[in-house]
Amino acid sequence: MFTFDQMRGWLTIRVHGKLLLKRFITFSFRLRSEFEFEVGERERHDVRIEKTRRLMFAFANPQPIRAFVDGRLVAQVDGVS
Repeated sequence: MFTFDQMRGWLTIRVHGKLLLKRFITFSFRLRSEFEFEVGERERHDVRIEKTRRLMFAFANPQPIRAFVDGRLVAQVDGVS
């Protein structure tokens, strides 16, 4: 599960209930953030999550999120403003 609170700046990633990442994002020059990790025990999969933002007023604009498993797009959320 990927959650990002645009107003407070908390980003969390959980897999099977286990916390993989919890980060406080207040200011960034990057327009795209990528998070990569491997999941699974017997059957391993590479996961990449991309979050993009606009250059100006990112906090007030949608921030689309895309999830890839083994290089294939599996989920996309256009974000909310």
